[in-house]
Amino acid sequence: MPLAPRSRPDAPAERPRSADLPSLRLAAALEELERALRRETEALALANPSALLEAVEAKRAALRDVETLLGSADGEALLAAAAAGAAPAAWPRVLELLARCRELNEAAGGATAAAQRSTAAALRLLGRAPAAAGYAETGEALREPRGRDLAVC
Repeated sequence: MPLAPRSRPDAPAERPRSADLPSLRLAAALEELERALRRETEALALANPSALLEAVEAKRAALRDVETLLGSADGEALLAAAAAGAAPAAWPRVLELLARCRELNEAAGGATAAAQRSTAAALRLLGRAPAAAGYAETGEALREPRGRDLAVC
């Protein structure tokens, strides 16, 4: 009975098929997004504003990379293939990363909302009502116009 060929330790790693490259690039971009979201969560937990600003900037850059990849012709073809049930081998990894990024983002959003509620309650106790705020679709902060105190007693 012939023996199966053994792989050599010095043999080059199997190269991914060209059809897998878009999903591998997307997975790499999502891994970077996941790292940025973890840094954001950690900075929120430590109440470290400078680390938070750095993490948010890293998150924005990673999101731009993901959006660029998905908006490219390769990205659109990848999404179409996945929708048709013909996703490449790396697709389960992409879905796993997307789920983890969503969980981390929701956790950071919850921590931010809790901090905002706490700050608003403290301002009310001090007799200062916080300005109503929200976010536009662009991510910019919205603020309701409010009058200014002309004199402080």
